[in-house]
Parts: sequence; structure tokens; C-alpha cells
Amino acid sequence: MNLADRIIALQHIFPFSRLREGELAALAEVCTVRNYEPNELVLEAGRSMKRLLICLEGGFRDASGKSPGTILGIQSLLFDRELAESIVTADSGATCLLLEKGYFFRTMYELPEISQGIVALQARQEVLS
Repeated sequence: MNLADRIIALQHIFPFSRLREGELAALAEVCTVRNYEPNELVLEAGRSMKRLLICLEGGFRDASGKSPGTILGIQSLLFDRELAESIVTADSGATCLLLEKGYFFRTMYELPEISQGIVALQARQEVLS
């Protein structure tokens, strides 16, 4: 997946869809792509995440079978919180963009649109839980 593909992918995912093209390009440049196999362990319970995972294809599920959403790691990164349940990929696997913790915080600081969107996503997750 080249830079243009990463930009296009981010354009379709809230809150990144709120960014201008130059901001998307800067963000896409620091994201790496990772393909996960079907049912692959993404993160073990009791561990905190070191990067934000933005799911482009496929999905994730926790031990109870529920989907934790398309963006993983917000609470773990913001609050250095360990995950209560392990996360695995769906039966179809997953293709993700990974944003390292330092870049996540830099993005939150430099782009208020992302910070506002992250707050909105968290509020939505709390309502759905």
C-alpha cells in the first residue's frame, strides 16, 4: 500500500475524514501497514497498546465475540490503560494502518479536529458498551 492508498483510506475513516489533504498526507506518511491473519492475536489481555490501530479491511473481536470498533488503542494510549480482554482479528483477518504512540500524541496536539473526533468516538463507545 503506497502513500496515496493510505491517504485515500484515511479519508474514509472518522475522525481522519475531517482533515485537509496536506494533513492527511503527513499522517499517512507516518502510518505503517500491517496485515493480520484470520483469528490472529492482536493484543493480549493485561497489556497496554504501543500504537493506534486503524482497521481498513476485516475486523477485530474481543473474547466475548464483540467488535471493539475500527480504531483500537485510544484509551490504552491516552491513559496507559491495560486491555481487560484479548483482541483477535475476525475470521477474515485484518489490514490496518499503525500509528506509533508518539505520532498519535503529536497528531492529537497539532490537529484539534482529531482530538475532537477521538473524544466523540470515545463517547460513542461508552454509550454502546
